[in-house]
Amino acid sequence: MNDNSSLKDAVYNSILDGIFHNEFKPNEIINEKELIQRLGFSKTPVREGLIALCKDNVLRNIPRCGYEVVRLTREDVENMLRTRYLLEGGILRTTYDKFTPAQIRRLELLDSECTRYRTDLWEHWESNTRFHLQLMAPSRNEYAIDILTQTMGRLKRAYSQFFWDRMEDLDLSMDTKQHQYMIQALRDKDRPALMDLLIRDLQHFGDIHCEILDYFS
Repeated sequence: MNDNSSLKDAVYNSILDGIFHNEFKPNEIINEKELIQRLGFSKTPVREGLIALCKDNVLRNIPRCGYEVVRLTREDVENMLRTRYLLEGGILRTTYDKFTPAQIRRLELLDSECTRYRTDLWEHWESNTRFHLQLMAPSRNEYAIDILTQTMGRLKRAYSQFFWDRMEDLDLSMDTKQHQYMIQALRDKDRPALMDLLIRDLQHFGDIHCEILDYFS
């Protein structure tokens, strides 16, 4: 990887991290010149990083103004949760009986991480993300895993946007309380129970409730 590519990635990750930590707020304009001064990089990697964020719909280029932080809506969140149900549920319907003892043990370890980081929002989020990616592992479908990874990244932005000012009031255990039951359903090869538990797991996002099955009926 050349130096410009490395610096572009550093710019990309720096801005994204700023969004996660509410340093850059939804609809805020990021000025390219100010960013160059702040990071101490040349114009080329900064612009390349900004363009990459526009391609990923994190920023929106506004000519002669700057780069606006894209605001995610509740409808966006609900659509992402429904997409996760279609993706994860579709995979699990065909792989629920193919989990090896080692893969189930990996899920148990990831669930314990979620519990351990119950008071650390972003560590908890990353552990939950790894748990759901591990649910996809038996499929060996890298395309589906990539889509889920991207969706979880966007949901992380939404979490920051909607709940940053009241993080202390959120019960993080609600996000993962279905995990242990999902693991047991996998052990029992109980597909109906697993599908029901997946819906329960996905329906709540902070205080946003998403009616998943009603949407498809």
